[in-house]
Amino acid sequence: MNSATDEAKLLECLVEGEFDREKVQKMYNYIEKNRFSDKALLYLEENRYLERYLWKYISDQSTDNHIYLTCVLSVYKKSSGKSWECTSLVSIDIWENLSSKETIKSRISLHSHLQKQWKASLKKYNTSNNETLLKRKFYRDWLFNLIIDFINLLYNVKNNEHLIYCEKVLELLVDLVSQPLSRRYLNFLLKDFHFTALVKKSPMYMNPENYVFKSLFSILDKYIYIGYDDHNSLELSSEKITEIHYNKIAKLQRIALKEYKEKLIILATSNYSTIDTGDTLIEHLEGLDDNEFYELLQHIGLRSQYPKELLVPIDREILTLALIEYYKRRKSFQEIFEEFLVIPDEYLSINDFIYRSLEFYRDKVYDEIHKDIEQVITRLKPKVQYPSFTIRFQGNSNMALIIKHLAILEVSPPKVGEEKPGFVRAEVKLELENVTEELRPQWESLRPGDIVYLLSIKPTDDLKETPEMNVSFSLKSGLRYLRMAQVDQILNHDGRPLKVVEQLAQIDNDGVLYHNKDDVYTGINVIVRRSPKETNFKFIFESLKSLTRTSISLPSWFEDIFLGFGDPSSALYYNLNAPLDLFFSNTFLDWNHLLECFPDKNIKLIQSEKYNSAPNPPYRIYSRSIPSLENSCELNNGLENKSDNVLYLETCDFINPGPYFQNNKRNNGIRFTPKQVEAIYSGTNPGLTLINGAPGTGKADIIAQIICNIYYNFPDQRTLLIAHNSQALIKVFEKLSLLDIPQRHLLRLGHEDELENELVSHRSGRINSFLERRASLLLEVDRLSSTLQIPGAHGNSCETAGYFFNYYIKPLWTNFISNSKNESSVKDIISSFPFHQYFSTAPQPLFPEDLSKDKALYIAKGCYNHIKELFSELSDIRPFEFLHSNDARSNYLLNKAKIIAMTSSYLLTKREKIFDLNFKYNTIIFKNSNQLLELETFVPMTLMANSESLKRIVFLGDYKQMGPILKNKAFRYFCNAKQSFYDRLIRLGVPIIHLDSQGRTKNTIAELFSWAYGGLANLPNIEEQSEFLYSNSGFLYDYQFINVEDYKGQGEIEPTPYFYQNLGEAEYAVAIYQYMRLLGYPSEKITILASYTGQKALINDVINRRCANNPLFGLPSKITTIDQYQESYNDYIILSLTRTKSLGYLKELERLIVAVSRARLGLYILGRRSIFESCFEIKPIISKILKNPDKLHLVSQEMWPSNRKISDKVENTYVMEGVEHLGIYVYKMSEKALEKLKENNTL
Repeated sequence: MNSATDEAKLLECLVEGEFDREKVQKMYNYIEKNRFSDKALLYLEENRYLERYLWKYISDQSTDNHIYLTCVLSVYKKSSGKSWECTSLVSIDIWENLSSKETIKSRISLHSHLQKQWKASLKKYNTSNNETLLKRKFYRDWLFNLIIDFINLLYNVKNNEHLIYCEKVLELLVDLVSQPLSRRYLNFLLKDFHFTALVKKSPMYMNPENYVFKSLFSILDKYIYIGYDDHNSLELSSEKITEIHYNKIAKLQRIALKEYKEKLIILATSNYSTIDTGDTLIEHLEGLDDNEFYELLQHIGLRSQYPKELLVPIDREILTLALIEYYKRRKSFQEIFEEFLVIPDEYLSINDFIYRSLEFYRDKVYDEIHKDIEQVITRLKPKVQYPSFTIRFQGNSNMALIIKHLAILEVSPPKVGEEKPGFVRAEVKLELENVTEELRPQWESLRPGDIVYLLSIKPTDDLKETPEMNVSFSLKSGLRYLRMAQVDQILNHDGRPLKVVEQLAQIDNDGVLYHNKDDVYTGINVIVRRSPKETNFKFIFESLKSLTRTSISLPSWFEDIFLGFGDPSSALYYNLNAPLDLFFSNTFLDWNHLLECFPDKNIKLIQSEKYNSAPNPPYRIYSRSIPSLENSCELNNGLENKSDNVLYLETCDFINPGPYFQNNKRNNGIRFTPKQVEAIYSGTNPGLTLINGAPGTGKADIIAQIICNIYYNFPDQRTLLIAHNSQALIKVFEKLSLLDIPQRHLLRLGHEDELENELVSHRSGRINSFLERRASLLLEVDRLSSTLQIPGAHGNSCETAGYFFNYYIKPLWTNFISNSKNESSVKDIISSFPFHQYFSTAPQPLFPEDLSKDKALYIAKGCYNHIKELFSELSDIRPFEFLHSNDARSNYLLNKAKIIAMTSSYLLTKREKIFDLNFKYNTIIFKNSNQLLELETFVPMTLMANSESLKRIVFLGDYKQMGPILKNKAFRYFCNAKQSFYDRLIRLGVPIIHLDSQGRTKNTIAELFSWAYGGLANLPNIEEQSEFLYSNSGFLYDYQFINVEDYKGQGEIEPTPYFYQNLGEAEYAVAIYQYMRLLGYPSEKITILASYTGQKALINDVINRRCANNPLFGLPSKITTIDQYQESYNDYIILSLTRTKSLGYLKELERLIVAVSRARLGLYILGRRSIFESCFEIKPIISKILKNPDKLHLVSQEMWPSNRKISDKVENTYVMEGVEHLGIYVYKMSEKALEKLKENNTL
């Protein structure tokens, strides 16, 4: 469905009114002819063809095609129901279909619990009534009959539908045998049936064109025979696999020696390694006649008889292959990983998870490379030029250069034991003469380690493609070879490392591919690069492979939950029997706040007689009983005194940090809600914590508070913070900077493009900060020594400063404390204080009049704490004096910082390096964890060898917003890869804390998405702060869906695949922005969002042309896409939805929730009402937005900020009929504004 003609043909079949069977048949024929394409099915779904027509008229008399089409659209429709319950189909009952009673007896004798389960199964079967018996027979035989039917089809393929059906059966079996509970009994049934042997001998398997079928079978084959104890759910080590394998061969040799000594004496005395190869085993068995061969199978315990329903003749050849499969040496996960060059809810083991993740990530990367290369070749437009038969490229691509020659410089000899070269070094000349000034820096920025792609393109004009042909892109485009290479160095034409118009790139090629086809490189004529973010996959692969070279484990309290089985709540802090006594330094603002946060608890205050009124924070909360509670007072009298419902607490005194302003403790100013405190309390305790929060519910504040609590309660522990993007990390670090955590204990790691120069929390910024801080602190040491009249170069280095503190300052302080105990008056204590002169720069008086003795000592101790902190900080900085390289300093920072933050992508590339530094941490916090792939969640847990050091794991996310972003639909839906680990934990039933109040968005806008979270309460600031109570200046409504019809005869266009643009909406968005700027709205408070990158580029073009150089307008805060803005927000959002023909991924409710929740005060959506209004999936949001008119309503004679309340009546309104009308309106306004500027001489 690629044109308006196709839409017209479909539209003919979209009938209203009475049922027309011929129209349904016509529709089915058209859909089938188009091979059930996504676009055609999407078009039918968006028009609600299933609900409004097919389902409405379905009956017993419906045609087969009516039923088929109903099923297809039902499956295509996104399902929100529960997963199919299939446990009854894979229970131990299915072993009734094993080859013999002896096989069953032998199998259940392996484990005592199997014997009990089998007896219980037989008892239930024998005592069932007729109805229950029929159901049990159905459950017992369904899978076995499916397998028989499947094998029959493999040997009797009649059409393509049979192939598709068989592929689906394999998909089902892969799902079943790749999960512990469902493989437990099924896997042995498949082995007993000789399933893999029967498949490998089938015509369908041996047909080389059935690539998908063979790939699926390959996955199934690996899972059937992988080293795994099905009944104890344990992965087998390589040694155990080898032991089991040798025991089987030893049994075979004993049988051969006892029963067939004359014919199988060689087999009986052969080395084990010679028997587990197929050819050798066949040679050994050739001497047996058919009767002896079948007798041998019985001795071994293998099936030789099959039910009559199996129509495939079972001959000796098939059974010999079954014997080979039985004695074949199988590989462990580790061995599979060494050779390594469908995501359900459960995994067999940690290594199973890594294996699946590697395969998925590899396929994902290769798919992205494939699409990028296709796009480059399409843009280059290669053609054969006659009569010279040379290749001419009629187009161009920003990501590719034409090269004339590739020279092989060096081919290193193979390593010992290998045939391929160690490396192949080549030289490519990059001619940048015709490259634009904008693109040249991108090619010049190629650096060692970057990945490039070498293409050999030779198009042909001989290919005559017909619509029925399924010709590959490589054949149509003339792509003959594709090779990947890694940049070694960039030189100029003289061989020097400079960047000029002509460059020489020295690259290292794949030795394996060069060894196989070394003549390929003579035809290379195109070099392709990809964006830097997309070329790090090689390092990610290497990091993932490094996981397999070490023993990987997860904390014992978390591993079962990670794999998908066990009690989902077992890892929560209250089930680990480890709730701790915690000090809350700044979580609670006052006593009433604490009581509000624990409404269902009895609060008991220790030593209550000390307090005449409500005690002030900070508080220490005890989760366990306190031995002595004679003086405790129950403060919540309305609740019963239950031991499991009591919280004991005491107040604590703050340590005086010093007399200077910078010593003042920075307290939290947020009055956390009970749900937020529940999340903070759980996250501070050991164990697993899941927190779900809608937009504006304070997730970043909660993370900062959890980190702060851990920092003060466990000063020796370290916290690792992981997020999907750097914006999320920046937001958390901004929150942490407002709390009382020293900057030197914060570190943010990332690629250069992820780090902002103004922040000093990243490595290079932190190193510079340490060095600057060192200089200023050493000056303070000199000043201190001067005031004490102690001569010497004490401030020369951190080392000399340390000596000065130990030999002079400590004794002075010790003497002062000792004397103060003997001093009779406050005056004597003050006069004996040794640091008066040093603290002369502090606010005076240092010791006010009328002080008590305790208060004077409190002030003196604060002064000493200031001095002690000075030398403590110098002690932390001291290693920088003998660590001179940046790498050494960076590694030191990584191992000494208390809070370390990085993005998931950075960690994937640097995992091995961080692991080798003996990195230690005790807490992992995942921000926006709903956006992280399972692999991105797992790798951070493997950064240290001792996993038991990991005490707590905290996930914060929003499962109503977008999950991991994947371009490939098959990965997103078929493989379920759009499911994050956070989502999987929720599906598994792990208890989750839901944040229930928001404090970011105006109430009218919050109503657009709060329904998705079961309703959100507003925090007090929404009802109190003026910005939330007043209307938006110049606009009648706070939000509107503005219908945009075709502009200049066009709606959406698609100049290149998936590059959607809509000029009308782009012009409208820019016009609204100009209008807002003319009313005085600050540009930094306005963001323009687009749903596609093509529209983003178009809006950028329009705004650069109309606003960039105009003093009235300037540029908005940001122009970006919905996906890229998921972690950000602004006061006013202008959103362009772009699509006018079909919705594409905009029909995903999660994406639209993200879009509408980015605005705090004003939201103006541009789109085609007819197409969005008709979409059932997004109706809950669209119906709310469309309560306001779909034409832009403006209010005249208003300027920003507004003084009009939301409830005020408005009379002077104007309705904009379209983009042209608004354009004229803005043009007249801008003319008047320019005249004013000229009058005031401010232009």
